[in-house]
Amino acid sequence: MTYPQSTIDKVCELLAQGLAILDIEEMEGMPNRSTICRWEDAGDENAASIARARLAGSDARVEAAVRRAQTATDAGLGRLAFDAERWYASKVNSKRYGDKTETIATVRHELVQLTPDEANL
Repeated sequence: MTYPQSTIDKVCELLAQGLAILDIEEMEGMPNRSTICRWEDAGDENAASIARARLAGSDARVEAAVRRAQTATDAGLGRLAFDAERWYASKVNSKRYGDKTETIATVRHELVQLTPDEANL
């Protein structure tokens, strides 16, 4: 099935609001997961729009997760929900929310004074 540009734009809008593809495909008149993923893999302007929308959506989801965690009446359930959102964000937007591991090499410089014989002079 071919969808009009307005449907692709609506998908991007919903993704930017933080909705998951699972939620979008359940809506009346919306494409299924495989269609959205095909658009995302196409490498065109629509693909770029979907990628930007997913990044914006990860920000929206993280903000909502923090709010829900702060107002949770059950600390355990609040923590579980927050951790699930944090994991999801780390997969969708790993540059911003992924685990950062860096290896920093330390270089040690020493000043050694050589005799003329050692320096082959």
